[in-house]
Amino acid sequence: MTLASLVERGPRSRSGSGLKLKPLSHELLESRVRALQEQCKRDKSRWTQKYGKRNLAMARTYEGSKARLRDMVRRTILGEELIVSAIGGSVTNGHQVDASETWINKLTDWFNTLVQASENGWKGINGAVPATGSDYFSFCHALHIPTSISNLIIIELSVNDEFLPEHTENMENLLRGILESPNRPAVILVQAMALSGRSMAGGGDVHMPVGVYYDVPIITQRTPLAAHFMKNPDLVHPYYTINWWQDPDTRHINARGHQDLANLVASLVQDTACELHFKTQPSVPLHPTTEFYGQPFEIQEQRELVAEDDEFWKNQPKDVKPWGPFQPAKHAEGESGRLWEGVWPGEWQHGEVPRLRFLQHWDEGTTNVSLEPQCFSTRSALYPLTPTTNSGWSTWSHPDHPQKVYLKADEPGSKLTFDIETRLGTIKLYSLRSKTFGLGSIDCWVDDREEDKVRADGWWDHGDLNIGRFTTVATGLPPGMHTVTCVLSSETLDPDGGTEFRLISLMRRVPTKARCRGPKADPSISFCTCLVQPLMCRKWRAISFTTLCSRAGGKCE
Repeated sequence: MTLASLVERGPRSRSGSGLKLKPLSHELLESRVRALQEQCKRDKSRWTQKYGKRNLAMARTYEGSKARLRDMVRRTILGEELIVSAIGGSVTNGHQVDASETWINKLTDWFNTLVQASENGWKGINGAVPATGSDYFSFCHALHIPTSISNLIIIELSVNDEFLPEHTENMENLLRGILESPNRPAVILVQAMALSGRSMAGGGDVHMPVGVYYDVPIITQRTPLAAHFMKNPDLVHPYYTINWWQDPDTRHINARGHQDLANLVASLVQDTACELHFKTQPSVPLHPTTEFYGQPFEIQEQRELVAEDDEFWKNQPKDVKPWGPFQPAKHAEGESGRLWEGVWPGEWQHGEVPRLRFLQHWDEGTTNVSLEPQCFSTRSALYPLTPTTNSGWSTWSHPDHPQKVYLKADEPGSKLTFDIETRLGTIKLYSLRSKTFGLGSIDCWVDDREEDKVRADGWWDHGDLNIGRFTTVATGLPPGMHTVTCVLSSETLDPDGGTEFRLISLMRRVPTKARCRGPKADPSISFCTCLVQPLMCRKWRAISFTTLCSRAGGKCE
Protein backbone atom coordinates (compact mmCIF):
# COMPACT_ATOMS: atom_id res chain seq x y z
CA MET A 1 0.00 0.00 0.00
CA THR A 2 1.43 3.39 -0.99
CA LEU A 3 0.62 6.94 0.01
CA ALA A 4 -0.23 7.79 -3.59
CA SER A 5 -2.85 5.02 -3.77
CA LEU A 6 -4.52 6.38 -0.65
CA VAL A 7 -4.67 10.02 -1.69
CA GLU A 8 -6.29 8.98 -4.96
CA ARG A 9 -9.29 7.81 -2.98
CA GLY A 10 -10.12 11.34 -1.95
CA PRO A 11 -11.31 12.50 1.45
CA ARG A 12 -12.93 9.84 3.58
CA SER A 13 -16.29 10.64 5.10
CA ARG A 14 -15.49 11.11 8.77
CA SER A 15 -17.85 11.57 11.61
CA GLY A 16 -14.55 11.65 13.40
CA SER A 17 -14.07 7.87 13.49
CA GLY A 18 -13.13 7.34 9.88
CA LEU A 19 -15.39 5.53 7.46
CA LYS A 20 -19.16 5.68 7.76
CA LEU A 21 -19.67 2.29 9.35
CA LYS A 22 -22.64 0.10 8.66
CA PRO A 23 -24.32 -0.86 11.94
CA LEU A 24 -23.15 -4.31 12.99
CA SER A 25 -25.65 -6.93 13.96
CA HIS A 26 -25.57 -8.18 17.54
CA GLU A 27 -24.46 -11.60 16.28
CA LEU A 28 -21.60 -10.29 14.14
CA LEU A 29 -20.28 -8.02 16.88
CA GLU A 30 -20.43 -10.85 19.41
CA SER A 31 -18.59 -13.18 17.03
CA ARG A 32 -15.78 -10.65 16.62
CA VAL A 33 -15.50 -10.17 20.37
CA ARG A 34 -15.43 -13.95 20.90
CA ALA A 35 -12.73 -14.28 18.21
CA LEU A 36 -10.56 -11.78 20.06
CA GLN A 37 -11.19 -13.48 23.41
CA GLU A 38 -10.21 -16.85 21.96
CA GLN A 39 -7.07 -15.35 20.47
CA CYS A 40 -6.16 -13.90 23.86
CA LYS A 41 -6.68 -17.25 25.61
CA ARG A 42 -4.66 -19.06 22.97
CA ASP A 43 -1.72 -16.62 22.92
CA LYS A 44 -1.81 -15.44 26.52
CA SER A 45 1.82 -16.31 27.18
CA ARG A 46 3.14 -16.22 23.60
CA TRP A 47 5.39 -13.20 24.04
CA THR A 48 6.55 -13.99 27.58
CA GLN A 49 7.61 -17.46 26.45
CA LYS A 50 9.59 -15.96 23.58
CA TYR A 51 11.24 -13.03 25.35
CA GLY A 52 10.64 -13.41 29.08
CA LYS A 53 8.25 -11.37 31.22
CA ARG A 54 10.92 -9.08 32.65
CA ASN A 55 12.53 -8.41 29.26
CA LEU A 56 9.14 -7.33 27.91
CA ALA A 57 8.64 -5.09 30.92
CA MET A 58 12.06 -3.51 30.37
CA ALA A 59 11.35 -2.95 26.67
CA ARG A 60 8.18 -1.05 27.53
CA THR A 61 9.80 2.12 28.75
CA TYR A 62 6.39 3.76 29.10
CA GLU A 63 2.92 2.32 28.55
CA GLY A 64 0.74 5.16 29.84
CA SER A 65 -3.04 5.10 29.67
CA LYS A 66 -3.05 3.43 26.21
CA ALA A 67 -6.32 5.29 25.66
CA ARG A 68 -5.85 5.75 21.93
CA LEU A 69 -4.66 2.17 21.48
CA ARG A 70 -7.86 0.96 23.14
CA ASP A 71 -9.90 3.18 20.84
CA MET A 72 -8.07 1.70 17.87
CA VAL A 73 -8.91 -1.86 18.96
CA ARG A 74 -12.57 -0.93 19.45
CA ARG A 75 -12.68 0.50 15.97
CA THR A 76 -11.23 -2.74 14.65
CA ILE A 77 -13.97 -4.68 16.40
CA LEU A 78 -16.56 -2.33 14.90
CA GLY A 79 -15.32 -3.24 11.42
CA GLU A 80 -13.42 -0.14 10.31
CA GLU A 81 -10.67 -0.44 7.73
CA LEU A 82 -7.55 0.54 9.63
CA ILE A 83 -4.27 2.01 8.43
CA VAL A 84 -0.95 1.74 10.29
CA SER A 85 1.78 4.13 9.18
CA ALA A 86 5.47 4.26 10.07
CA ILE A 87 7.84 7.22 10.21
CA GLY A 88 11.55 6.55 10.43
CA GLY A 89 15.00 6.71 8.88
CA SER A 90 17.14 4.12 7.14
CA VAL A 91 16.34 1.41 9.72
CA THR A 92 12.61 1.57 9.04
CA ASN A 93 13.28 2.09 5.34
CA GLY A 94 14.94 -1.34 5.37
CA HIS A 95 18.67 -0.70 4.97
CA GLN A 96 20.26 -4.00 3.86
CA VAL A 97 17.08 -6.05 4.45
CA ASP A 98 14.27 -7.01 2.07
CA ALA A 99 11.12 -4.88 2.17
CA SER A 100 9.18 -7.90 3.46
CA GLU A 101 11.59 -8.16 6.41
CA THR A 102 11.17 -4.61 7.75
CA TRP A 103 9.58 -4.33 11.18
CA ILE A 104 6.59 -2.37 9.85
CA ASN A 105 5.77 -5.06 7.28
CA LYS A 106 6.17 -7.81 9.88
CA LEU A 107 3.91 -5.88 12.24
CA THR A 108 1.26 -5.34 9.58
CA ASP A 109 1.27 -9.08 8.83
CA TRP A 110 0.74 -9.77 12.53
CA PHE A 111 -2.11 -7.25 12.81
CA ASN A 112 -4.06 -9.14 10.19
CA THR A 113 -3.86 -12.31 12.28
CA LEU A 114 -4.92 -10.66 15.56
CA VAL A 115 -8.65 -10.85 14.99
CA GLN A 116 -10.92 -11.11 11.99
CA ALA A 117 -12.51 -7.82 12.87
CA SER A 118 -12.39 -5.89 9.63
CA GLU A 119 -13.50 -6.94 6.20
CA ASN A 120 -10.61 -4.99 4.68
CA GLY A 121 -7.94 -5.77 7.26
CA TRP A 122 -4.93 -3.58 7.99
CA LYS A 123 -3.10 -1.47 5.44
CA GLY A 124 0.54 -0.65 6.11
CA ILE A 125 2.33 2.52 4.94
CA ASN A 126 6.11 2.76 5.27
CA GLY A 127 6.84 6.49 5.23
CA ALA A 128 10.50 6.17 6.22
CA VAL A 129 13.03 8.53 4.63
CA PRO A 130 16.75 7.63 5.00
CA ALA A 131 19.16 10.20 6.47
CA THR A 132 16.40 12.27 8.09
CA GLY A 133 15.33 12.87 11.68
CA SER A 134 12.56 14.40 13.75
CA ASP A 135 13.47 17.89 12.50
CA TYR A 136 12.54 16.87 8.94
CA PHE A 137 9.40 14.94 9.88
CA SER A 138 8.16 17.69 12.21
CA PHE A 139 7.49 19.63 9.00
CA CYS A 140 7.25 16.96 6.31
CA HIS A 141 5.47 13.90 7.76
CA ALA A 142 2.31 14.59 5.74
CA LEU A 143 4.29 14.09 2.52
CA HIS A 144 5.13 10.51 3.48
CA ILE A 145 2.19 9.12 5.48
CA PRO A 146 -1.57 9.76 5.25
CA THR A 147 -1.81 11.40 8.68
CA SER A 148 -5.47 12.35 8.30
CA ILE A 149 -6.62 8.73 7.78
CA SER A 150 -4.03 6.75 9.76
CA ASN A 151 -5.31 5.00 12.87
CA LEU A 152 -1.90 4.07 14.27
CA ILE A 153 1.34 5.98 13.59
CA ILE A 154 4.61 4.46 14.81
CA ILE A 155 7.69 6.69 14.99
CA GLU A 156 11.24 5.30 14.84
CA LEU A 157 13.75 8.16 14.94
CA SER A 158 15.99 7.42 17.92
CA VAL A 159 18.83 6.27 15.64
CA ASN A 160 18.84 9.29 13.33
CA ASP A 161 18.37 11.86 16.10
CA GLU A 162 21.37 12.58 18.29
CA PHE A 163 21.43 13.11 22.04
CA LEU A 164 20.82 16.85 21.68
CA PRO A 165 18.28 19.12 23.44
CA GLU A 166 17.03 20.50 20.10
CA HIS A 167 15.47 17.13 19.29
CA THR A 168 13.19 17.48 22.31
CA GLU A 169 11.47 20.39 20.58
CA ASN A 170 11.57 18.67 17.19
CA MET A 171 9.88 15.56 18.57
CA GLU A 172 7.29 17.67 20.37
CA ASN A 173 6.44 19.49 17.13
CA LEU A 174 6.09 16.14 15.37
CA LEU A 175 3.98 14.53 18.10
CA ARG A 176 1.75 17.53 18.59
CA GLY A 177 1.14 17.85 14.86
CA ILE A 178 0.08 14.19 14.66
CA LEU A 179 -1.90 13.99 17.91
CA GLU A 180 -3.96 17.07 17.03
CA SER A 181 -5.19 15.42 13.82
CA PRO A 182 -9.01 15.25 13.94
CA ASN A 183 -9.02 11.45 13.52
CA ARG A 184 -7.08 11.07 16.81
CA PRO A 185 -4.58 8.40 15.71
CA ALA A 186 -2.84 6.23 18.27
CA VAL A 187 0.91 6.87 18.37
CA ILE A 188 3.80 4.69 19.56
CA LEU A 189 7.48 5.66 19.82
CA VAL A 190 9.82 2.76 19.04
CA GLN A 191 13.56 2.83 19.52
CA ALA A 192 15.71 0.46 17.50
CA MET A 193 19.05 -0.33 19.15
CA ALA A 194 22.10 1.20 17.48
CA LEU A 195 25.64 0.93 18.83
CA SER A 196 27.26 3.37 16.40
CA GLY A 197 26.68 6.69 18.14
CA ARG A 198 29.10 8.81 20.13
CA SER A 199 27.60 7.44 23.33
CA MET A 200 25.05 4.85 24.42
CA ALA A 201 22.63 7.75 24.83
CA GLY A 202 20.79 8.64 21.64
CA GLY A 203 17.84 10.54 20.27
CA GLY A 204 15.42 8.27 22.07
CA ASP A 205 16.66 9.62 25.38
CA VAL A 206 15.59 13.16 24.53
CA HIS A 207 12.36 11.88 22.94
CA MET A 208 11.41 9.96 26.06
CA PRO A 209 10.25 12.80 28.36
CA VAL A 210 8.23 14.27 25.49
CA GLY A 211 6.51 10.93 24.84
CA VAL A 212 5.68 10.57 28.54
CA TYR A 213 4.29 14.13 28.67
CA TYR A 214 1.99 13.39 25.72
CA ASP A 215 1.02 9.94 27.04
CA VAL A 216 2.56 8.15 24.04
CA PRO A 217 3.72 4.55 24.67
CA ILE A 218 7.48 4.02 24.24
CA ILE A 219 9.14 0.73 23.28
CA THR A 220 12.91 0.32 23.16
CA GLN A 221 15.22 -2.56 22.26
CA ARG A 222 18.20 -1.08 24.07
CA THR A 223 17.08 -1.44 27.68
CA PRO A 224 16.81 -5.25 27.76
CA LEU A 225 19.60 -5.90 25.21
CA ALA A 226 22.46 -3.40 25.66
CA ALA A 227 23.96 -4.71 28.90
CA HIS A 228 23.59 -8.28 27.62
CA PHE A 229 25.45 -7.41 24.39
CA MET A 230 28.18 -5.69 26.40
CA LYS A 231 28.70 -8.89 28.36
CA ASN A 232 28.48 -11.04 25.21
CA PRO A 233 29.93 -9.00 22.30
CA ASP A 234 29.79 -12.04 20.00
CA LEU A 235 26.02 -11.45 19.83
CA VAL A 236 26.48 -8.15 17.97
CA HIS A 237 27.41 -9.79 14.66
CA PRO A 238 24.23 -11.89 14.26
CA TYR A 239 21.96 -8.94 15.15
CA TYR A 240 23.15 -6.31 12.67
CA THR A 241 23.61 -5.95 8.92
CA ILE A 242 27.06 -6.19 7.33
CA ASN A 243 28.93 -3.19 5.93
CA TRP A 244 31.25 -2.99 2.90
CA TRP A 245 34.16 -4.44 4.90
CA GLN A 246 32.05 -7.36 6.19
CA ASP A 247 31.95 -5.95 9.70
CA PRO A 248 28.71 -5.50 11.67
CA ASP A 249 26.97 -2.25 10.70
CA THR A 250 25.89 -1.42 14.23
CA ARG A 251 23.63 1.39 13.02
CA HIS A 252 21.22 -0.94 11.20
CA ILE A 253 19.60 -4.03 12.72
CA ASN A 254 19.17 -7.03 10.43
CA ALA A 255 16.04 -9.07 9.72
CA ARG A 256 16.19 -10.67 13.17
CA GLY A 257 16.35 -7.26 14.83
CA HIS A 258 13.42 -6.09 12.69
CA GLN A 259 11.35 -9.13 13.68
CA ASP A 260 12.07 -8.53 17.37
CA LEU A 261 11.08 -4.86 17.11
CA ALA A 262 7.82 -5.82 15.40
CA ASN A 263 7.11 -8.41 18.09
CA LEU A 264 7.69 -5.94 20.92
CA VAL A 265 5.08 -3.62 19.41
CA ALA A 266 2.74 -6.55 18.73
CA SER A 267 2.95 -7.68 22.35
CA LEU A 268 1.87 -4.24 23.58
CA VAL A 269 -1.05 -4.04 21.15
CA GLN A 270 -2.20 -7.58 21.95
CA ASP A 271 -2.03 -6.99 25.70
CA THR A 272 -4.01 -3.78 25.24
CA ALA A 273 -6.67 -5.63 23.24
CA CYS A 274 -6.87 -8.48 25.73
CA GLU A 275 -7.25 -6.13 28.69
CA LEU A 276 -10.46 -4.73 27.24
CA HIS A 277 -13.78 -6.04 28.56
CA PHE A 278 -16.11 -5.85 25.60
CA LYS A 279 -19.86 -5.75 25.63
CA THR A 280 -22.02 -5.80 22.51
CA GLN A 281 -21.33 -2.06 22.40
CA PRO A 282 -18.56 -0.23 24.25
CA SER A 283 -19.83 1.06 27.61
CA VAL A 284 -17.64 4.16 27.26
CA PRO A 285 -17.63 6.00 23.91
CA LEU A 286 -14.56 5.70 21.73
CA HIS A 287 -14.09 9.39 22.40
CA PRO A 288 -16.31 11.89 24.25
CA THR A 289 -18.60 12.64 21.33
CA THR A 290 -22.13 12.43 20.12
CA GLU A 291 -21.15 9.67 17.69
CA PHE A 292 -17.61 8.23 17.83
CA TYR A 293 -15.47 11.34 17.35
CA GLY A 294 -16.12 14.99 16.71
CA GLN A 295 -18.22 17.09 19.04
CA PRO A 296 -17.74 17.44 22.82
CA PHE A 297 -19.85 15.65 25.39
CA GLU A 298 -23.42 16.71 25.85
CA ILE A 299 -24.34 17.24 29.48
CA GLN A 300 -26.75 14.30 29.42
CA GLU A 301 -24.08 12.01 28.01
CA GLN A 302 -21.72 12.99 30.82
CA ARG A 303 -24.44 12.31 33.38
CA GLU A 304 -24.89 8.84 31.90
CA LEU A 305 -21.18 8.17 32.26
CA VAL A 306 -21.17 9.52 35.81
CA ALA A 307 -24.01 7.12 36.60
CA GLU A 308 -21.74 4.21 35.66
CA ASP A 309 -19.12 5.20 38.23
CA ASP A 310 -18.10 2.93 41.05
CA GLU A 311 -20.93 2.18 43.49
CA PHE A 312 -18.74 3.43 46.28
CA TRP A 313 -18.97 7.03 45.18
CA LYS A 314 -22.76 7.09 45.18
CA ASN A 315 -22.72 7.35 48.95
CA GLN A 316 -19.79 9.76 49.28
CA PRO A 317 -19.88 13.57 49.50
CA LYS A 318 -19.77 14.90 45.98
CA ASP A 319 -16.96 17.34 46.71
CA VAL A 320 -14.48 14.58 47.60
CA LYS A 321 -14.86 12.46 44.48
CA PRO A 322 -11.28 12.19 43.13
CA TRP A 323 -11.80 11.70 39.39
CA GLY A 324 -14.17 12.49 36.56
CA PRO A 325 -16.99 15.04 36.32
CA PHE A 326 -19.75 15.11 38.91
CA GLN A 327 -22.97 17.01 39.52
CA PRO A 328 -22.90 19.07 42.74
CA ALA A 329 -25.76 18.38 45.11
CA LYS A 330 -26.55 22.10 45.26
CA HIS A 331 -25.89 24.55 42.47
CA ALA A 332 -24.94 28.15 42.74
CA GLU A 333 -27.42 30.47 41.12
CA GLY A 334 -27.10 30.28 37.35
CA GLU A 335 -24.99 27.11 37.38
CA SER A 336 -27.72 24.48 37.38
CA GLY A 337 -26.37 22.72 34.29
CA ARG A 338 -22.68 22.79 35.14
CA LEU A 339 -20.60 19.67 35.68
CA TRP A 340 -17.62 20.04 37.97
CA GLU A 341 -14.37 18.21 37.38
CA GLY A 342 -12.76 15.98 39.98
CA VAL A 343 -9.05 16.30 40.75
CA TRP A 344 -8.19 13.17 38.73
CA PRO A 345 -9.38 12.68 35.11
CA GLY A 346 -11.96 10.09 34.16
CA GLU A 347 -11.14 7.23 31.80
CA TRP A 348 -12.74 8.99 28.84
CA GLN A 349 -10.49 12.04 29.26
CA HIS A 350 -7.21 10.24 28.59
CA GLY A 351 -5.55 10.63 25.22
CA GLU A 352 -6.10 14.39 25.02
CA VAL A 353 -3.35 16.78 23.87
CA PRO A 354 -2.11 18.98 26.74
CA ARG A 355 -2.99 22.66 26.40
CA LEU A 356 0.58 23.76 27.18
CA ARG A 357 3.72 22.62 25.41
CA PHE A 358 6.39 20.57 27.20
CA LEU A 359 8.80 23.47 27.79
CA GLN A 360 6.21 26.16 28.53
CA HIS A 361 5.68 27.39 32.08
CA TRP A 362 2.36 26.83 33.82
CA ASP A 363 -0.38 29.40 33.52
CA GLU A 364 -4.16 29.29 33.44
CA GLY A 365 -4.88 31.00 30.16
CA THR A 366 -2.34 30.27 27.42
CA THR A 367 -3.80 28.52 24.39
CA ASN A 368 -1.44 27.27 21.69
CA VAL A 369 -2.66 27.73 18.14
CA SER A 370 -2.45 24.50 16.16
CA LEU A 371 0.07 24.84 13.35
CA GLU A 372 0.14 22.92 10.11
CA PRO A 373 3.65 21.95 9.01
CA GLN A 374 4.23 22.41 5.30
CA CYS A 375 7.11 21.02 3.33
CA PHE A 376 8.33 20.89 -0.25
CA SER A 377 10.83 18.09 -0.58
CA THR A 378 13.06 16.31 -3.08
CA ARG A 379 11.79 13.11 -1.43
CA SER A 380 8.13 13.76 -2.38
CA ALA A 381 6.54 12.96 -5.73
CA LEU A 382 3.37 14.88 -4.83
CA TYR A 383 5.07 18.07 -3.61
CA PRO A 384 8.63 18.16 -4.96
CA LEU A 385 11.01 20.97 -4.16
CA THR A 386 10.95 22.87 -7.46
CA PRO A 387 13.04 26.04 -7.97
CA THR A 388 11.52 29.08 -9.62
CA THR A 389 14.89 29.82 -11.26
CA ASN A 390 17.93 27.57 -11.42
CA SER A 391 21.52 27.98 -12.55
CA GLY A 392 23.96 25.15 -11.88
CA TRP A 393 21.77 22.89 -9.71
CA SER A 394 20.41 19.46 -10.72
CA THR A 395 18.32 16.67 -9.22
CA TRP A 396 20.58 13.82 -8.15
CA SER A 397 20.55 10.55 -6.20
CA HIS A 398 23.28 8.04 -5.51
CA PRO A 399 22.89 4.96 -7.75
CA ASP A 400 23.10 2.68 -4.69
CA HIS A 401 20.50 4.73 -2.76
CA PRO A 402 17.92 6.00 -5.28
CA GLN A 403 15.50 6.94 -2.48
CA LYS A 404 17.93 9.65 -1.29
CA VAL A 405 17.13 12.45 -3.74
CA TYR A 406 18.77 15.89 -3.60
CA LEU A 407 19.08 19.17 -5.43
CA LYS A 408 22.88 19.18 -5.88
CA ALA A 409 25.50 21.67 -7.03
CA ASP A 410 29.30 21.73 -6.78
CA GLU A 411 30.30 24.86 -8.72
CA PRO A 412 30.57 27.99 -6.51
CA GLY A 413 28.14 30.65 -7.68
CA SER A 414 25.43 28.13 -8.60
CA LYS A 415 22.15 29.84 -7.78
CA LEU A 416 18.49 28.95 -7.36
CA THR A 417 15.37 30.74 -6.11
CA PHE A 418 12.04 29.63 -4.66
CA ASP A 419 8.77 31.53 -4.29
CA ILE A 420 7.08 30.69 -1.00
CA GLU A 421 4.19 32.15 0.96
CA THR A 422 4.43 32.46 4.74
CA ARG A 423 1.88 33.44 7.38
CA LEU A 424 3.90 33.05 10.57
CA GLY A 425 7.05 34.60 9.15
CA THR A 426 9.49 31.68 9.46
CA ILE A 427 11.17 29.76 6.62
CA LYS A 428 13.64 26.88 7.06
CA LEU A 429 15.63 24.73 4.68
CA TYR A 430 16.81 21.14 5.16
CA SER A 431 20.11 19.89 3.79
CA LEU A 432 22.59 17.05 4.17
CA ARG A 433 25.45 17.19 6.70
CA SER A 434 28.52 14.97 6.47
CA LYS A 435 32.20 14.87 7.44
CA THR A 436 33.26 12.57 4.61
CA PHE A 437 31.28 13.61 1.52
CA GLY A 438 33.25 16.79 0.74
CA LEU A 439 30.31 19.11 1.34
CA GLY A 440 30.49 22.89 1.16
CA SER A 441 28.20 25.78 2.17
CA ILE A 442 25.43 27.91 0.71
CA ASP A 443 24.26 31.45 1.50
CA CYS A 444 20.50 32.06 1.53
CA TRP A 445 18.41 35.19 1.98
CA VAL A 446 14.82 36.32 1.53
CA ASP A 447 13.63 38.84 -1.06
CA ASP A 448 16.33 41.47 -1.73
CA ARG A 449 17.87 41.36 1.74
CA GLU A 450 21.21 39.80 0.83
CA GLU A 451 22.78 41.68 3.74
CA ASP A 452 20.75 39.38 6.06
CA LYS A 453 21.97 36.19 4.40
CA VAL A 454 22.25 32.99 6.45
CA ARG A 455 24.91 30.36 5.85
CA ALA A 456 24.03 26.65 5.80
CA ASP A 457 27.06 24.37 6.12
CA GLY A 458 27.18 20.87 4.67
CA TRP A 459 30.41 19.81 6.44
CA TRP A 460 30.40 18.98 10.14
CA ASP A 461 32.70 17.10 12.46
CA HIS A 462 30.34 14.33 13.50
CA GLY A 463 32.25 11.19 12.55
CA ASP A 464 30.47 8.94 10.08
CA LEU A 465 27.03 10.46 10.69
CA ASN A 466 25.61 11.54 7.31
CA ILE A 467 22.17 13.00 7.86
CA GLY A 468 19.92 15.97 7.12
CA ARG A 469 19.51 18.97 9.44
CA PHE A 470 17.60 22.19 9.01
CA THR A 471 18.73 25.81 9.00
CA THR A 472 16.45 28.77 9.74
CA VAL A 473 16.63 31.12 6.76
CA ALA A 474 14.43 33.90 8.17
CA THR A 475 12.02 34.75 10.97
CA GLY A 476 9.68 37.69 11.50
CA LEU A 477 8.73 37.98 7.85
CA PRO A 478 5.48 39.79 6.99
CA PRO A 479 2.68 37.49 5.78
CA GLY A 480 2.59 36.98 2.04
CA MET A 481 4.75 35.81 -0.85
CA HIS A 482 8.53 35.88 -0.55
CA THR A 483 11.48 34.82 -2.68
CA VAL A 484 14.22 32.67 -1.17
CA THR A 485 17.59 32.86 -2.95
CA CYS A 486 20.44 30.39 -2.30
CA VAL A 487 23.95 30.61 -3.78
CA LEU A 488 26.72 28.03 -3.43
CA SER A 489 29.64 29.66 -1.64
CA SER A 490 33.30 29.42 -2.60
CA GLU A 491 34.08 29.18 1.12
CA THR A 492 33.82 25.78 2.80
CA LEU A 493 34.43 24.18 6.18
CA ASP A 494 35.63 20.97 4.54
CA PRO A 495 39.37 20.55 5.23
CA ASP A 496 39.84 19.11 1.75
CA GLY A 497 38.10 22.06 0.07
CA GLY A 498 34.90 20.27 -1.01
CA THR A 499 32.12 22.54 -2.25
CA GLU A 500 29.32 20.13 -3.14
CA PHE A 501 25.97 20.88 -1.49
CA ARG A 502 22.84 18.70 -1.24
CA LEU A 503 19.52 20.39 -0.57
CA ILE A 504 16.50 18.34 0.54
CA SER A 505 13.52 20.55 1.42
CA LEU A 506 12.05 23.98 2.18
CA MET A 507 9.72 24.27 5.19
CA ARG A 508 7.27 26.57 6.98
CA ARG A 509 4.22 26.45 9.27
CA VAL A 510 0.79 28.08 9.02
CA PRO A 511 -2.15 28.28 11.45
CA THR A 512 -4.68 25.50 10.91
CA LYS A 513 -7.51 28.04 10.74
CA ALA A 514 -6.49 28.99 7.19
CA ARG A 515 -9.19 27.69 4.86
CA CYS A 516 -10.08 28.03 1.23
CA ARG A 517 -13.64 29.31 0.88
CA GLY A 518 -15.65 29.92 -2.27
CA PRO A 519 -18.40 28.54 -4.51
CA LYS A 520 -16.08 26.01 -6.17
CA ALA A 521 -13.73 25.36 -3.28
CA ASP A 522 -14.26 22.75 -0.59
CA PRO A 523 -14.28 24.83 2.64
CA SER A 524 -12.94 21.84 4.59
CA ILE A 525 -9.71 21.77 2.58
CA SER A 526 -6.77 23.40 4.30
CA PHE A 527 -3.27 23.36 2.88
CA CYS A 528 -2.38 20.44 5.17
CA THR A 529 -5.30 18.42 3.80
CA CYS A 530 -4.12 19.36 0.35
CA LEU A 531 -0.74 17.82 1.05
CA VAL A 532 -2.13 14.37 1.84
CA GLN A 533 -5.25 14.44 -0.32
CA PRO A 534 -4.34 16.78 -3.18
CA LEU A 535 -7.48 16.36 -5.25
CA MET A 536 -7.94 20.08 -5.66
CA CYS A 537 -4.45 21.44 -5.93
CA ARG A 538 -1.78 18.92 -6.84
CA LYS A 539 -1.90 19.69 -10.56
CA TRP A 540 -0.57 23.22 -10.00
CA ARG A 541 2.45 22.19 -7.91
CA ALA A 542 2.56 25.74 -6.59
CA ILE A 543 3.99 26.81 -3.26
CA SER A 544 1.42 29.53 -2.67
CA PHE A 545 -1.72 28.32 -0.89
CA THR A 546 -3.40 31.59 -1.86
CA THR A 547 -2.71 30.79 -5.53
CA LEU A 548 -4.09 27.28 -5.16
CA CYS A 549 -7.19 28.58 -3.47
CA SER A 550 -7.87 31.33 -5.98
CA ARG A 551 -7.47 28.95 -8.92
CA ALA A 552 -10.15 26.79 -7.33
CA GLY A 553 -12.49 29.78 -7.30
CA GLY A 554 -12.10 30.43 -3.60
CA LYS A 555 -10.68 32.93 -1.15
CA CYS A 556 -8.05 32.19 1.48
CA GLU A 557 -9.33 33.11 4.95
